[in-house]
Amino acid sequence: MNDELTIRSGIRDVMPTVFGYITVGMAYGIVAKTGHLSLLMIGLMSLIVYAGSAQFVLVSMLATGSPTVSYTHLRAHETRHDLVCRLLLEKKKRKDAVRDSVYIIDE
Repeated sequence: MNDELTIRSGIRDVMPTVFGYITVGMAYGIVAKTGHLSLLMIGLMSLIVYAGSAQFVLVSMLATGSPTVSYTHLRAHETRHDLVCRLLLEKKKRKDAVRDSVYIIDE
């Protein structure tokens, strides 16, 4: 990373992450469309579900016809992210809280 704090250096620093998310997003779109989900459902899941891995699990569980189990699994997966965020808020008082915020993303 560059020590210079400008918009241009910020964009340059995050581009590898952006390309990673684009490929995961494309893979999710292909899996969801193959699982016969509507475009509306695919879009809503992309907006609502925080955990990307839960989207893949949810598609496979919906394809087998178990929406109740899917919702339960999704909530459990999202709760893990909630707990991590709460722990990071407690650490916010520390000097290295910004460095620790990297651990929110697990994909």
